[in-house]
Amino acid sequence: MKKILFLCSEFPPGPGGIGNHGFNLIKTLQQKGFEISVITNLENATPQESQNFAQKEQLEINYIQREGILPVQFRRVFAAFSKVSTYQYVLCSGMFSLWMGGLLHLIFRKKKYIAIIHGTEVTDTNAIHQRFTKWALRKFNTVISVSKYTQEQIEPKHTKINYEVIPNAISASDLQKHIIPEPIKWKGSPSLLTVGNVTKRKGQQNIIKALPEIIKIYPDVHYHIVGLPSKKTEFEKLAHELKVQDYITFHGKVDTQTLYTSYQCCDIFAMLSEKQPDGDVEGFGIAILEANYFGKPAIGATACGIEDAIDEGNTGYKVPNNNPQLIAEAIQKVMNNYNHYHTHAKNWALKHDWNDIAHSYIKLM
Repeated sequence: MKKILFLCSEFPPGPGGIGNHGFNLIKTLQQKGFEISVITNLENATPQESQNFAQKEQLEINYIQREGILPVQFRRVFAAFSKVSTYQYVLCSGMFSLWMGGLLHLIFRKKKYIAIIHGTEVTDTNAIHQRFTKWALRKFNTVISVSKYTQEQIEPKHTKINYEVIPNAISASDLQKHIIPEPIKWKGSPSLLTVGNVTKRKGQQNIIKALPEIIKIYPDVHYHIVGLPSKKTEFEKLAHELKVQDYITFHGKVDTQTLYTSYQCCDIFAMLSEKQPDGDVEGFGIAILEANYFGKPAIGATACGIEDAIDEGNTGYKVPNNNPQLIAEAIQKVMNNYNHYHTHAKNWALKHDWNDIAHSYIKLM
C-alpha cells in the first residue's frame, strides 16, 4: 500500500480553501487505496471539534495547537520528522508546509516530495519568505499549481522545477448529500452571495462598492455575506458611507449544511477577490465551483486564480474587481439569460469532480 504524509497549513473542521482542498484530495486518495497521515495546525476549531471530525471521517490527523511551551512551528516540524520515515510520499500544501518539506528532504532524500501551490506561496512579497520558498521548492520532485495563474507566478521566479497544473475540484457526492428539495429563496432580486472570510482578499468590499451601480438596475438587490466576520466592522462602515447598509446581510460563520443551503438560496455567486500588498492572492476560488454545482452562475475577478474557475459566457463572467459598472453589467447579462448560465454551471462543476481530478495526482505517484 502506498503511504502519504500530508503536511497542510490548515484543515477542517476549521474553515479555509487550502484545508478544503487538502481534505477532499486525501479523502479521494484514501478511497483509492492510499494510507494517509495528516499534520496540520489547529485553527478556528476546538480540540474536541477536531477530534470528532477526525473520528467521523476515519482519518489520521495530527492537529498541532498554537498554545504550548514550544512554538507551534517547531512542534509541527518535530511531528513531521517523527513520522516521515515510514512514508513513501510527502505531500505539502501551504507555505510553511513547503518549508517543512524542504527540511525533511535534507535527511530523508529518498522520499518523493510533491508541493501544492495555491498562489500566495509564490506571490508573497516578504523577502525572507521568498528565499525560503525558493530554496524549498527546489527540493520537490514535482510542484503542482491549482491554476494557470498560479503557475504563471512560479515562472520565471523559480527555475529548474518540474511542475503540473491540476485544477481545484469539488466532491459531487458530498455536495449531493446537502441538496434540499425546495430551498427558500433569500431576500433580494437578485440575491448575491459571497462565501469566505470577510477580508479584503476575498473582496466583499468590492461588491459593496458596486452596489450603488447595481441598485440603479436592480433596486431590490440584496447582498448576502457568509463567513468569518473578520473585517465586518470595517465593511459595515463602508456600506454606511455608501448608504447601502440596508442591502447587505452578514450571516457570519455557519455550519456545513447552512453553508451549502446558502448556495441554493441565492441567485448569483460573486467573488471579486483582490490581491493584497503583501502578495496574498486568490489561487483558484473553490467556492465558485461549489456554487456552480447547485446551478448558480458566478461573477469573479480577473487577475487571479478565479479566472480558471469560470467558463466565460457560460457559467458567468470575469470582471475587474474595481469596476462597478462592469460588475453591474455582468450581473445583468446573467439575469437576462439565467437558464443558460444555470444549466452550464452544473455541467461545469461536474467536470471538476475529485474522482476525476485525483487521477492526475495518482499519475505523479
